[in-house]
Amino acid sequence: MYKELIIGKLAEVTESKDPSLIGRIGLIVGETKNMITLQEKMGRVIHVPKSVVKMKIGLSNERETQVSIVGSELLATPGERIRG
Repeated sequence: MYKELIIGKLAEVTESKDPSLIGRIGLIVGETKNMITLQEKMGRVIHVPKSVVKMKIGLSNERETQVSIVGSELLATPGERIRG
């Protein structure tokens, strides 16, 4: 399980069961047990179900330092995941 806080990090959906999500990039502005909320560059907010995606998440807000994560590894509230 990924134990880092992801809110405030840049993310890109690289794989998804929903093709409309692939390639979406934005700042993670919210997270629940099952959903990640991304704010795209033009301000649009989208909700991404964790269970159906694979994402690249920036270790900082630079795209050069990213980790690839299967969304199902994040299926917990942020607090539960960080406490482990």
